[in-house]
Amino acid sequence: MRVDSTHELIKQAGLMVTPQRVAILEVLMEEGTGHPSPEWVYRQVSERFPHLSLATVYNTLDRFEEVGLIRKVNPLFGVARYDVKSEPHLHAVCTSCGEIRDVPWNEELVVQTAKSGIEAFQVQSVSVHLLGLCDACREREKLKNLGK
Repeated sequence: MRVDSTHELIKQAGLMVTPQRVAILEVLMEEGTGHPSPEWVYRQVSERFPHLSLATVYNTLDRFEEVGLIRKVNPLFGVARYDVKSEPHLHAVCTSCGEIRDVPWNEELVVQTAKSGIEAFQVQSVSVHLLGLCDACREREKLKNLGK
């Protein structure tokens, strides 16, 4: 997705195009592979729209998710994060610092695995989180254990 297409993407999704919606989607798209929180998005967009409320950002993100413009990533830490990457992929979540990294995946393999043993079940979507430690946190753990 390109930032200059945000107006058209919002319109194609059947939503009314507003400057705030355009700004929110632009910020998400500029972040690219990151997985920003609503609060982070709010801080970025409120620089351009000082009267924008955090509630508006949450509502807009929810609406964008409903129409498929973005995907909510819940890394099991209580704070929703959002992803504009449309191609199928998994998320590796660091259980220490909360960093989220994209991991490529094979949709056919995942769906076939989900279907095995569950006959007469139509898979509508798949959500997988790989939980573990990122490189930096793993190194910190190693150093901490050496000091014991």
